[in-house]
Amino acid sequence: MKRRIALAAVAAVLCGCAATQNVEQSRPRLFIRPTVWEGGLSVAQLRARVKESPFKERVHLLRTTMANLALKWLVEGDEKAAGEALGKMRRWSRTKVVDSFDGTALIDLALGYDWLYTWPGFSDEDKHAVETKMADYAAKLRDYLAGSGAHVFHTRMYAWNAGVGMVGLAIHDTHPAGPGLFRFARDYYEKRLAPARQVQGGAPHNAFLYAANVMYFPTLQFLKAAKSAAGIDYFHTADPTMSNWLRETALFMVYGTRPDLRTVRYGDLTTQAPRKHFRFALDILAAEYRNGYDAWLADRISETYKTSGYHAEWIYLFLCFHDPTVKPTPPDDLPTFRLFGSGGTGHVFFRSDWSDTGTVVHFHCGDYFGNHGHFDQGGFTIFKRSPLALKTGFYDFPSDHRLHWYKQVISTNTVIFNDPADTADEGRQRNIHYQEANTVEQYLLRRYMAPFVETGSVLTMDDPDWISSTAKDVHAVTADVTAAWDRTKVKRHLRHLAFVAGTYLVVVDETETTKPTIRARWLLHSQVKPEPEGGVWAVRQGESVLYVQPAIPAKPKVTLIGGPGRECEVNGVNWTYLDAGKYKRYHPVKAGKKRQPVPGLGLWRMEIEYPAPATKRLFVTVLTATDDFRPPLPVRATQDDGELVVHIGTTRVTFHKLGA
Repeated sequence: MKRRIALAAVAAVLCGCAATQNVEQSRPRLFIRPTVWEGGLSVAQLRARVKESPFKERVHLLRTTMANLALKWLVEGDEKAAGEALGKMRRWSRTKVVDSFDGTALIDLALGYDWLYTWPGFSDEDKHAVETKMADYAAKLRDYLAGSGAHVFHTRMYAWNAGVGMVGLAIHDTHPAGPGLFRFARDYYEKRLAPARQVQGGAPHNAFLYAANVMYFPTLQFLKAAKSAAGIDYFHTADPTMSNWLRETALFMVYGTRPDLRTVRYGDLTTQAPRKHFRFALDILAAEYRNGYDAWLADRISETYKTSGYHAEWIYLFLCFHDPTVKPTPPDDLPTFRLFGSGGTGHVFFRSDWSDTGTVVHFHCGDYFGNHGHFDQGGFTIFKRSPLALKTGFYDFPSDHRLHWYKQVISTNTVIFNDPADTADEGRQRNIHYQEANTVEQYLLRRYMAPFVETGSVLTMDDPDWISSTAKDVHAVTADVTAAWDRTKVKRHLRHLAFVAGTYLVVVDETETTKPTIRARWLLHSQVKPEPEGGVWAVRQGESVLYVQPAIPAKPKVTLIGGPGRECEVNGVNWTYLDAGKYKRYHPVKAGKKRQPVPGLGLWRMEIEYPAPATKRLFVTVLTATDDFRPPLPVRATQDDGELVVHIGTTRVTFHKLGA
């Protein structure tokens, strides 16, 4: 006790503030407290819950990590687990600062230290050694965060700051550096990271895998630790803009998960299956916001993949935060049309309904935020029973495949532009590299100065002045993709989408190039070869079909590119993922066998072009996603005095501001 008071007094002198900063002095204090409190569990409550379902079935997974082992001792008195946890703490050594996992490793150490603190076998000497390790390494991460290389949208900033903050809370009263570390992390989150999350509105630029593993995983733990140890509730803030991103994240995860329990594809993504890296966030957000939709999705993930929904290393989060009193609520009453990240990432979801056989259209048009995002603004995907219009390719960070295909606009469904006179022109959107914004303000300035990070924006949503229809069930969006392109090549690209009766996606592209010789190609990617069927193209995939009906140009030039050996072809070169190192590791083949491309990663693409050169080109295409296999309704388009009318059978969809 004397040691703790003396160190706290030193800390008060060093930081020039009240030593405690209202941080709990008892142990444990991270996530749980020794006694009953309003915001979470006490030790007794945790010990009681692990004796009941669904928790008792998971206790055996408390192994491997310091946090898991320490919690096993805390809830079951397992001396062997305590000894293993201490052994890992003694051996823990980290000197270099490399990547996001430096932060998560520090979180593991901080939790293990706090939860094992009252174990009689945890000597003062051992505690001092662990405290010194944590403080020294946390100071290194803090210095990197405070330095010139930090970028408020990069995953490392979130993991590092969370590690610094968790250590600060863990050693707040036992090491002089504790209060300063926590104060730094709190300030960094409030002034830098939370505003960055507000810009993206719960919709990260770097796909679900990166966001979940190295942004949500550390950050949500820091926020929960701040709540339990310091009484700071970042989930329910007086200024709602500080916590809205968390509420939006809770919904974005629901909207971004398809009926087949795979996430929509965008950005750098290794797997679409959220079998292990998703549920922890759903459980935390469901409990904080009494969000039955997240609880429903969490249960669906476990039921579908026959797992806990957690990496085994993270199972302590399930025991601490899963709240069985939150009733799972199917999202049937949620709107079927939703925008996330307005003014940021610009993700739009259209759904026919929330059933397992429903159609899901995902569209995105927003800004560049970091290198795990892609240069593919204006792209869409369509899912009905299976992926019908795909975002294609495989994620392997240093590969030629990623550089020439996966990260580029040619890998998605949009319009691409290239100059045939330039043999090196692959039809790319502007490729930006900027990861040096220490604050949101610095980032926003770069919208108006080099490297001009604005790459697209959603202009209107369900605005009848822009788009209207005779159909009752119609949702529409207009987006400006022009900023994604080099203005010496592309003067204008507006993309309008109208989703009609949960079945028909009307896609209208207004394009203008600086020269008539620049090619403009409308792309659609599929798993199977599109086949012509009486003036209509059909993509037949399993139990569903996507009919493609070009209305303008009336007599387009249609080119099909694909099949094995041409699945990722750009200007005659196949930048396949089959040779990528990560793909070969994940997909070994027997000796003498040849790797074949996976249809689900994209095998064919359709290119629609005007038959003659032009600077202004209007593309009008109707896509019908259905599982009844009846022939599609006839489609035609008429133009008059700046208005475009698309006829789908007897239904009319009118685009009022063509050329605006």
